[in-house]
Amino acid sequence: MNNKWSFGIYLRLSNENTSNSINNQRLVINNFLLKRQDIEIYNTYIDEGFTGTNFDRPAFKALLEDIRLKRINGIIVKDLSRLGRNYISVGTYIDEFFPANNIRFISINDNIDTINSLNQNESITTSFKNIINELYVKDISTKVKANISYKRKTGKFISGNTPYGYKINPNNKYQLVIDEAVYKNVVYIFSLYLKGYGINRIVKQLNKKRIVCPAKYKKINIKKENIYWTNTTVHNILTNRVYCGELNNLKHIHQPIIQEETFKKVQNLLEIKRIGANKSREKYLFSGFIKCFSCKAFMLIKKSNTTNYEIYCSTYARINEELCSSHYITSRYLEKIVSININNRIKDLFIIKKRLLNIKNYMKRNNYLTILFNDKDLIKKYLYNANLGKKLVYEKWKLKKFCLSDYFFFIDIINKYIFLVERLKKLLLKIISSINNSIDGISYLNNYLKYRDKALSRKMLELFIDVIYIKENSKISIIYKDEDKIKSLKNFIEDFFSE
Repeated sequence: MNNKWSFGIYLRLSNENTSNSINNQRLVINNFLLKRQDIEIYNTYIDEGFTGTNFDRPAFKALLEDIRLKRINGIIVKDLSRLGRNYISVGTYIDEFFPANNIRFISINDNIDTINSLNQNESITTSFKNIINELYVKDISTKVKANISYKRKTGKFISGNTPYGYKINPNNKYQLVIDEAVYKNVVYIFSLYLKGYGINRIVKQLNKKRIVCPAKYKKINIKKENIYWTNTTVHNILTNRVYCGELNNLKHIHQPIIQEETFKKVQNLLEIKRIGANKSREKYLFSGFIKCFSCKAFMLIKKSNTTNYEIYCSTYARINEELCSSHYITSRYLEKIVSININNRIKDLFIIKKRLLNIKNYMKRNNYLTILFNDKDLIKKYLYNANLGKKLVYEKWKLKKFCLSDYFFFIDIINKYIFLVERLKKLLLKIISSINNSIDGISYLNNYLKYRDKALSRKMLELFIDVIYIKENSKISIIYKDEDKIKSLKNFIEDFFSE
């Protein structure tokens, strides 16, 4: 640093803010610096498109890193709102963080320069301005929400994703008009359903005729699985009242693709099928747990007789046979393999519990936890004394027993000491927490061990399993729940005994 002060210029612009441009901020700061020969600019930090309500901003983080590395000892902004709009956080930086790191802070429009000690009136003014900045953000947010709510209530279309079969009116961005290129496909779907086609059969028909699906047509989230029609897509079209000219519960807002009478007939048929399906549907043991290993779609389960089910990949069976293979497996074989796997899992968990009990008894015999807690109390005492030391140094400086350079010298030493003790405290708390969590793992494991030698049930699957992937040739892969927790317990046991 050639000059006394090495400054960082901080500029920020929110997405919603167009009046306070980056160039305008830079111009104000540059004009101010023309008269300040004692200030040298080390770097300019720009957060463009970031809100001032929090400090999770990349350029601001880079600025803090340069403070830590002693590259800069000053910060300049156009006004306080550029630093941030959360008055508590801004106040913490100005009143605590910057002084603790010997940082000079200048806010031009607010006439703040911390090289001059702030008197009480100036502090109140700064806090007041920060509060106003935060209220401004909240006020803008409230107004935006109110405006959106009003537009919805008056039948204006405000979503960025238009329903398939419609597009935005080029003369009115809040109104839907029929998309002549694809609206006939919506009519076709409704007509097929009224002819007695089920949703699955309609999907196969659309894919067979190579009709472009909504996601591909609108180029939204284009992935392999999204370039074909699915049951969900067709069901959503059949149940969306937008096709009757309705929007936000308001009728006759735009031109309908489907007449009201036709739409009602389809809803009645859907309801009849839903009630019938619910009455006849028997929830299979593995429903919701089994997925295809290749395409990750849920498996299709078909009852073959009273005791057995046949299981296929739903992508293969319902959408397009070219997308995946059947991944066929029978329920009898699946139940047998899963039961063996879960029993082996329970045996492993029993061994983990046994080893945790050994550790618990060992620590009890050797008074291990009491020693750690005593160390924690000792660290508290160290921190208390260090903070008391800072107070004494400050008082001596105020009484002019220290010059300013001596004051900063002692404060810097004490801060480094506090930093190291805090690190030690965190490490100790982490050790205590790890030991307590691992001992608590004994009761946690009991939730699983109560199913030892029990027959496979839905409750067991819900407790143990996240998902079961069905591979080719009836092979399976089980993803268990709480795998990280079990792995953590194993690591704790290994670390304990390795010492």
